[in-house]
Amino acid sequence: MEFRLQVALEMDESMEESAPWAAALSQELAELDCGAIEQMYEASPDGAKGFAPGLLLALVPAATVTTLFDLVRSWVVRTGRTVEVSIDGDTIKITGASEQQQDRVVEAWLARHAAGS
Repeated sequence: MEFRLQVALEMDESMEESAPWAAALSQELAELDCGAIEQMYEASPDGAKGFAPGLLLALVPAATVTTLFDLVRSWVVRTGRTVEVSIDGDTIKITGASEQQQDRVVEAWLARHAAGS
């Protein structure tokens, strides 16, 4: 299963300035040891303002998606960043919403993918 992760750059933040947190997030994901994780660079789709052209791509077994997603949500809370996560082209944006709001949205989103595994 392809799990794509793209983190929004902050106002006036360059790709070079984003390198330390991108490396830290990559390391956290790699420590889960649940699939191949690589950093990729591609042009942002039209209208994707605020998102970096770089992204992280994880090829993971369906059983580990929830674990990966929990790590990403925790990282968003710690850093205050906004993250877009895609599975098989279905994208969800994780922001600073309350934990209860995030739980409802994330559970419904993950349920859609659990049914297709």
